[in-house]
Amino acid sequence: HVIVDDLRAIHDAAIDRLNREHTETLKALKQEYSDCKRLLALRQEESSTLKESLEAIDAELAAKRQDVLSAKSELAALQRSHMTIPAAEAHALNAVKEASKLFHLDLE
Repeated sequence: HVIVDDLRAIHDAAIDRLNREHTETLKALKQEYSDCKRLLALRQEESSTLKESLEAIDAELAAKRQDVLSAKSELAALQRSHMTIPAAEAHALNAVKEASKLFHLDLE
């Protein structure tokens, strides 16, 4: 009976040791899981913030592109109007010359 009691005591001690180790391991795993969840939440928040920043930058770029297109359009319109100014000046000068001939003025 002494051997059986000794074996039972060794068995019980081994079971207790394994339970303690498993409990410690479980606590460590739970803590690691909690840490991972916290890190994931932080990363998701950072990701959301970055996404919002990128969307704001995209919107700003779209507005700048529109500004550039508008400026190009205005520049083209100005260039067209400047091209017509010399023709308008020549036409006006011819009209003045014709009028001076009518009134017999020498403007040259």
